[in-house]
Amino acid sequence: MKKRLLSLILAISMVLGMMPQISLTAKAADGAETTNHYLEMLKFQFAENGYGLPGEVAGGRILQAWNWSFANIEAKLETIAKQGFGAVLVSPPNEVTETTADAPATDWQKFYAPAGFQINKSTDNALGTKDEFKSMCAEADKYGIKIIVDTVVGYVGAKDGENSEDPMDHVHDRVKNFEPEIVAAKAFHHPWTECTYRENYWDGWSDYEIEQSLTYHAVEGKPDLATETQVVQDAVYDYLKELVEAGADGFSFYDVKHIETDHDTYFASDFWEDTLGMLRAVYSGKELYAHGLVLSYGVGDGREFSEYGEYMEITDIDSFWKIVSAVQNKEAEDALPVLTEDTDLLFNELHSIYAAGGTSALTVQ
Repeated sequence: MKKRLLSLILAISMVLGMMPQISLTAKAADGAETTNHYLEMLKFQFAENGYGLPGEVAGGRILQAWNWSFANIEAKLETIAKQGFGAVLVSPPNEVTETTADAPATDWQKFYAPAGFQINKSTDNALGTKDEFKSMCAEADKYGIKIIVDTVVGYVGAKDGENSEDPMDHVHDRVKNFEPEIVAAKAFHHPWTECTYRENYWDGWSDYEIEQSLTYHAVEGKPDLATETQVVQDAVYDYLKELVEAGADGFSFYDVKHIETDHDTYFASDFWEDTLGMLRAVYSGKELYAHGLVLSYGVGDGREFSEYGEYMEITDIDSFWKIVSAVQNKEAEDALPVLTEDTDLLFNELHSIYAAGGTSALTVQ
């Protein structure tokens, strides 16, 4: 997918009104102040022109409303538009394995343990119900804001299966209620074994072992779905379609590199074509933006980012850390990464890195 402009994601867990005021004014080599691009942007932010927001997600800025309820997002949409965000990334809205109604922010992983591929209708989910999701999307349309959904489709929530190699012993009981066809088909990769991130030739791994570990093994103990099977692909397609019908404008695939492509040598499948590709064909009049979350470790030797790039943008977290390092160490301007229109998505903060202190420990000094 050709990138028109650089997209920017800012991950925050606080309300917009609590954000500190940050000056973006820089100084040139001769000491003179250069253009404050934020203030320049504000000149075009007013309701009559849709707050100057772009018509498509690609090329705009995305706010990651991590752990925000749909109702809270809806209440803040005007402020979000005024601050120049053309899209909002929401936490996974599907049914999950445990109640989150009273869960603290530190329990954010509960939102990433799918019980089923349907928009949540349960009242015990802190994010909200399907009706609240639809209401948020409808209100966002009024401001020209796109709603992007954080999407987990490669695995389901787990229960303690001890050391059993049978993946069915690790499938959470609630999954049986929401995905009976997947459970009946035992559409999980066997044997169950934990992903060890065998990604590098220099660690002695072969192409086969790298592919197998990344696409067939469990991620953090979650039973890995047999994404090459039709029953799984149908369930994921139906979920993505439900999201679009409810008002979603795109997706962030949380576990993208753990799902095979048709370019893989040993474990290839048509998963992406039969889900996201098919959906775009059906809704050809919509942008249906997508990006895949890939951390600094890459997608594994022998596998290329471009294999996923056929369907989505890929997060460029490395460039963000180079920017952080250059600022903290007061490095010369040439230490900054070169970002072009072909650069993948510059992901400023990821919720899991923030929660672990990777970025939350940074200061404004």
